[in-house]
Amino acid sequence: MDAISYFFFNSGILLLVLALVFFLLGLLLGWIIWAKFKKLFSGGKQLLDKCEAETNTLTQNNLSLQRRLSRAQYKESQHNEQLSKLHTENSQMLSELAKLKQQGKIDSDNCHECEQQLKTAKESLNELNRENSKLAKELESLQQAAAKENVLAAADKKAPDAVNLMSGVTRDEKLGFIYDEKPATADDLTKIKGIATVLNKKLNDFGVYTYRQIALWNDAIIEEFATRLSFKNRVKQDDWVNQAKELHKAKYREPI
Repeated sequence: MDAISYFFFNSGILLLVLALVFFLLGLLLGWIIWAKFKKLFSGGKQLLDKCEAETNTLTQNNLSLQRRLSRAQYKESQHNEQLSKLHTENSQMLSELAKLKQQGKIDSDNCHECEQQLKTAKESLNELNRENSKLAKELESLQQAAAKENVLAAADKKAPDAVNLMSGVTRDEKLGFIYDEKPATADDLTKIKGIATVLNKKLNDFGVYTYRQIALWNDAIIEEFATRLSFKNRVKQDDWVNQAKELHKAKYREPI
């Protein structure tokens, strides 16, 4: 075999070996990428399933509250009708008694009997008023609870769209939606009244970087941050949540 043939023969073997090496490297790189995206997809699916399960739970709770609210409203309407009826009867009895006294058509015994009936009617009326007042407070409490459940359910329904599952956002049971690392686009939280540079740094340390995250805080999350930031009632007093909603809407032209 001459030198030229030998050179081409060795070059062919070398090219074949290099092609095999690159092929194996390509397979390894493809496997690594596939494993990474499989993990991300699995984490995103788990988060979506969790959000869906919590949304279903909130929906069930909301339906239960709505049923209790309807029963309370029906009971209140019945009480109001009974109150109205008693007021009318009481007014009629007082009017009739005054008329009879004026005309001298009843003696003291009959007058005493009528007054006893009036006293009994007034006691019934006062008792019904107390029950109605208690029912009104219960109704108000149910309405507030139902409103809160509606807000939470709405936030959970928006949750899959409110976060980018591929950018390291997770949902913490105590802190709400948080970032595992600083996102590419972060909001200036110091625009919220009550948040200065130091507090902004602390929020970032907890994974809070955007107006949307604060806008989706509920009472439990607010209390948790108030404790961790050592600012009792600061979040509610300065109304961070509504401030965050307005700032998000102004910046992104999207209401929350």
